[in-house]
Amino acid sequence: MTTTPAISASETKPSSATPGAFDRLTAFDGLFLRAEHINLIESYATDVAFAVGASTGPGVVHGFDVSLHGYELRVSAGLALMADGRPLRTTAVLTARVDDLDVKAGRYFEVGLRSGSWPHGDEAVQGLLCDEPCGCDGGTRRTARTYDGPYLVIRPVDTESGLAEQVTAHRSWLASRRFRQEEDEARRWPATDPRLPEQWPPNFGERARDTLPLAVLLPPLADFDWQVDQWTVRRDKGAPPPEHHWQWRLGMRPRQVFIAQVLQFQVQLNEGEPAAAAASRATSLRGELQKAVESIREAERQQSGEQREQALDELDRRISGFEQELSTLLEAPHDRAFAEAPPGPQLVELPPAGFVPRGGATLETVAAAVETYLACPRFVRNVCTCEPGDIGALFAAAQHRDRTRTPRSTAYGNETGVIDVFVALRNGEPSYDWVLFTRAEQVECPQPTPPEPALDLVTVQAEFDIESIRELGVLTYPAQAWQVPEDAALVFPLVRDLLTQRTLQSVRASVRSDDRRPLGYLRASLLVGPFFDNAASSLPPVETSVASDQQETITVVLGDPILNLAQTETDLPAEAADAGDAETARMTVPVSKASPRKSSRATADPAAGRTSTARKGKTRKASADE
Repeated sequence: MTTTPAISASETKPSSATPGAFDRLTAFDGLFLRAEHINLIESYATDVAFAVGASTGPGVVHGFDVSLHGYELRVSAGLALMADGRPLRTTAVLTARVDDLDVKAGRYFEVGLRSGSWPHGDEAVQGLLCDEPCGCDGGTRRTARTYDGPYLVIRPVDTESGLAEQVTAHRSWLASRRFRQEEDEARRWPATDPRLPEQWPPNFGERARDTLPLAVLLPPLADFDWQVDQWTVRRDKGAPPPEHHWQWRLGMRPRQVFIAQVLQFQVQLNEGEPAAAAASRATSLRGELQKAVESIREAERQQSGEQREQALDELDRRISGFEQELSTLLEAPHDRAFAEAPPGPQLVELPPAGFVPRGGATLETVAAAVETYLACPRFVRNVCTCEPGDIGALFAAAQHRDRTRTPRSTAYGNETGVIDVFVALRNGEPSYDWVLFTRAEQVECPQPTPPEPALDLVTVQAEFDIESIRELGVLTYPAQAWQVPEDAALVFPLVRDLLTQRTLQSVRASVRSDDRRPLGYLRASLLVGPFFDNAASSLPPVETSVASDQQETITVVLGDPILNLAQTETDLPAEAADAGDAETARMTVPVSKASPRKSSRATADPAAGRTSTARKGKTRKASADE
C-alpha cells in the first residue's frame, strides 16, 4: 500500500508558475511538431545556459587584447561572459578606425563589446500550397540560421571634466577616477559610509550592462599620441557574484579588481608616457620625411643630367639613415625615455602593490632609488629582504589595502612612510633587477598606560626612651609587598650604627589596618634582622599595632648603650648631637617620585648593609659612628 505524505500549507504548489521560470517543451505522441516547438526547446536551453553563466560572474575568460596600430584599433579573438551570462566569442580580430572619432577637450572613449545577431543561410520552405514545386525560382526560401557573437563598440565619455587639465598625468588620473567610481558603485564599506550598516541585504545580481568594457582610449594630448589603457576598465573573470558582492560590502577588494589595478600600473610603467610621446613624434617625422622625399623626387624627374642623379642618390642615402634611426627609436623608445626621465611625474596614485626596477641599487640605496623612480620622497617606510618564494604571499597580503596618493594628486595628504619595499635575495645577494613594494600596513595597537603602583610610605624611628624618639627617615615600599627600597642607603646605615652602639629591646610596627599586620611584621623584621648580631639571644619580638589615621611607622626601641655615653655622643654627627634628649635635630631625606624598580630579593649582609628602592622624606640622624 502506497501512502502519500501530508503536505502542509506552506508547501502547497501555486496554480501558476512564478515570473522568470524556465519554459520548456513537454512533448507527447501525436504532437504536431512546429517551428515554435523547436524554438521553445532552443530558448529553454539558452535560458538555462545564460543562468549558469550569470551565476559564475561576468568578465573576460581569455583573449580580447586591445592594441593600437597607427590609427587602427585591434581587438584579438577571445571569450568572455556578460553580466546576464551571455557568452561573447570570436576567433577573428575585430578592428576599428580612431582617426575619424570626434575628439574634444576632456573627452575620452571607452572600448567594449556588445552581443549581436546576424541571420544567414537560406533554406527552402516545404509544403506551401501556393508555391510552384517545379518553378525556376525553387519556391519560397527563408533564413534558417543566425550567428550570435560580439561586435566592437567605441563610445565617447564626457563625464570627467578635469581630464583636460591633466596634461602629463591624464592616464593615471583617469584610472584613479574610474577605480574610485567602481568602489562607489559597489558600495564598498566602510570607505563609502562611516556608519555601521543597519541592514545587510544579499546580492541582487550584477547591474545590467549592454556592453562589456575592454579598454579606455585616450585621444592625443600635448605631445602624446592616442593611448590605449586596458586595465582601467577591463576585468577578467573572477569570483561568483555573491562572493564579489560581500567582498566589497565587508571592506575587501575582489581579486580581479586588485589584479586589474596592479596591471594598469605595470603596463603604464612599461609603455611610459614619455615613450608614447617619442613613438608619436617618430611616426609623425617619418611621414613628413616620406612626403618630402616624394616631392623632391617628383621635382627631380622633371629635370635631367648626371648631377641630378647624383643628388638623388645622396638624398636616398641620407633618408635611409633617417629611416634606420627612426626604426631604432620606435623599437625601444621606452628604454631611452626611462633612462632620461622616470615615470613618477605621470603617476597620480599607486596600487596597493606593484613591481618597480631596482636599477642596480644596493640594500642601502634601494629606498632612495624607489622614491626617485616614483617621484615620491619619503614614501618608503621599511626595506626588507625575503626569499623569492615569499614574494607571492607578500603581494597577496596587500590585496585589500588602500591605494596610495602621490604628490601629483590633489587629495595628497603629505604622507610619509606609506610603502614597504621587499628585495628578493638569491644566495644572500639582491640579484633580481626588480623589487616589490606594498602599501604599508597602518595598524597601531596603543597600550593603555598602566597606573603607577601605589606606594607605602613607612617612617623609621629610633626610641631611646619614652621622651627621646628620633626619626631616621622615610622608606618607600611597593604596595602590599616587600622590596628593597631605593632610599635604603639613607636609613639602613643609621639603623646599623645604632644597633652597634645600643642594645635592641624590641621593634614595633604601626600599620593602617589589621590585615596589614603581617606585612608590617615582615618589614620590621627585615629592617633590623641583618644587623642584629647578638648570638647569645634571638631577635627580640616584633610588636604590631593599628593606627588608621597615622602614617605607618617602624620603631626601633633601644636600651642601654654598649659603649660609654660620652664616646657615643662624640661620634654622632654634629648636626644631630644634642646630649641625648628630645631636642635633637632632624635629618631630611628627599622623597623619590620615580616609579619603583622591579622587585629583587635582598641579601642579608651585616657588613655591607642592604640596598633598596626608596622614597624621599625627612629623617633624623642618630649620633653613631661605625
